[in-house]
Amino acid sequence: MFLEKLLNTARRHLRQKAEAIRDAATADIIRQFQSETDAIREAPEPRWARITVLTLAALLLSMLIVMILTRLDRVVTSIGGKIVATQSINVFQALDPSIIRSLDCT
Repeated sequence: MFLEKLLNTARRHLRQKAEAIRDAATADIIRQFQSETDAIREAPEPRWARITVLTLAALLLSMLIVMILTRLDRVVTSIGGKIVATQSINVFQALDPSIIRSLDCT
């Protein structure tokens, strides 16, 4: 009983494999008479293309969610003007400024 089930399962598996090989061979023969456009259209999508599209879609969706959930306090526009510091300006310079007269490399 067990061996019969095992043999039937193996036969079914072999039959499915043979049909898949036969279908692939038939598809190759049919593709010889079709245009290159059909071959490209029937080819599977590259995995990197799908990952790129899904990544860009996720980025766009996350940006949209951030724009919906956050709020701008104020928008400032100006035609002309100066940028003025609100705190004192820090000046950074060397303690002993000097002039480099030569740079000797060996």
